[in-house]
Amino acid sequence: YAQKCMQRREAKLPFDHDDLLASYRQLAVIYEQSEDYAQAVVYLEKAYLAQKRKKDGQEAVSDIQYLLVNIWKLKLKLVAEPQSRTLLQQCAEMWDPEEIMTLNMPTVVQGTARQPPGEYFDELVEGALPVLTSMHGTEDHEEKQRIIDETPGSMETLGQLSCIMILCS
Repeated sequence: YAQKCMQRREAKLPFDHDDLLASYRQLAVIYEQSEDYAQAVVYLEKAYLAQKRKKDGQEAVSDIQYLLVNIWKLKLKLVAEPQSRTLLQQCAEMWDPEEIMTLNMPTVVQGTARQPPGEYFDELVEGALPVLTSMHGTEDHEEKQRIIDETPGSMETLGQLSCIMILCS
């Protein structure tokens, strides 16, 4: 029923109409509850893109932030390997959260402006997992830093991913 309602609204309403955004969100919730996270992301990203174009002041900004965080939370659930999920969650614990947010939030905002948030997250995960896997089991902070320093671009990738993980926690 919700799918048909959304299709009717897509055919008749402008892309940023509140009723259409509500349909996208409703479908995202339905898919998330049925654990079809990939489909839930599809509808949250549609809502995100429409809300982003809407630009209706502070309420729209809050909605955009809410949608971004929920897209990233679902994308985290889609990471197939349980060990990979654990490594990603530990990523945010490597540095001071306030410093991570200060240093990386502008880059995260730019990244989500350039590409859909799901694609941006996937790109960061793809870049971060090899480094995180190399550090797995290493307790020595200096050794972890050496691994990061020896891997080109990893500090930026891990910083952005850590920022996202903090936002999702």
